[in-house]
Amino acid sequence: FSVNIKLRENQFIPQELRCGSMAIAIQGNEENKNTNLEIGNIEFHKIIVETEAPHISLAENGGSISFLSGPVLNNALLNIDHATLTRTDNSRVMFTIGMEAGVMSAEDGGAKTAGEFGIVGKLNNVNNRLKWEFDEIKLISLEVHMDFADAGYIHGGITFFSDDPIYGNGFTGALNGGFIRNVESENDDTYKLNVIASARFGTMNKHQEDEYKYWSFDVYISSDAFSVPIYPPIEANGFGGGAYHHMRMTGYDLEAMAQGAGDNPYSGLIYEPDPTIALGIKVSLGIVLQDVDAFQGNVTLELAFTEKLSLAEIYMYGNGELIT
Repeated sequence: FSVNIKLRENQFIPQELRCGSMAIAIQGNEENKNTNLEIGNIEFHKIIVETEAPHISLAENGGSISFLSGPVLNNALLNIDHATLTRTDNSRVMFTIGMEAGVMSAEDGGAKTAGEFGIVGKLNNVNNRLKWEFDEIKLISLEVHMDFADAGYIHGGITFFSDDPIYGNGFTGALNGGFIRNVESENDDTYKLNVIASARFGTMNKHQEDEYKYWSFDVYISSDAFSVPIYPPIEANGFGGGAYHHMRMTGYDLEAMAQGAGDNPYSGLIYEPDPTIALGIKVSLGIVLQDVDAFQGNVTLELAFTEKLSLAEIYMYGNGELIT
């Protein structure tokens, strides 16, 4: 390690730069006999410890935390995806860990779960001495990936947020799945039934007079193998819809819309909380051309109403994809 001394307003301010490693072993007790956690080697590089806020942090140039061997929980190996150290406010620091655990292979009906959580430490003044104490554990996100070979797949996740400047406190989730692989197609990634869904629930201005709750959800179901004739040569291969409360469409991301063209009519749309909108509804239709495999798209009609149920906004939008 190294120590730097800075002089500010006639006071010496020490700053220590630490590098090293440590191991953790937790053995189950009489109450939790089946809980045994071992982390063989945690290596940290360029952790800054100082007497001024934030008191502990990772150096911007080269600071890192890595696990040279994965944690073992009850003889099951857990994969560490990432680890970071961040400041949440002037007196709190969060050690964030991303983990994965897999079971079997995709050919055998495999599944993988992943999650991210943070251990928050708070700096308190105890008898005129600064002391780090445990504050809370924050669950940040959860994911699940399940693959069933030709039967299909399910991928989904949920992310929690708090004190977000735009969305306040709440959570958002997404799910997509494909069922019954279309073996007749030249593309191995097509399924006879596709499902895409997302939702967001939250609270703005929590514990204040102008507190309000909001929510939104949407679902889109489509098929890579079936379609219903509408008006030759146009056919429908998907349908969907959604609703929202105390939210409003505020913009769109053209790049995200292009990536989801033809598969997800709601990709790239940006919605933010707005207490003046009582209800929004939308319906979507997936479109393909008869005997033409080079085009797929969708069109959506969306209506938004105020608290007095008067029409505030009306949208019609869509996207398409040309396959060459």
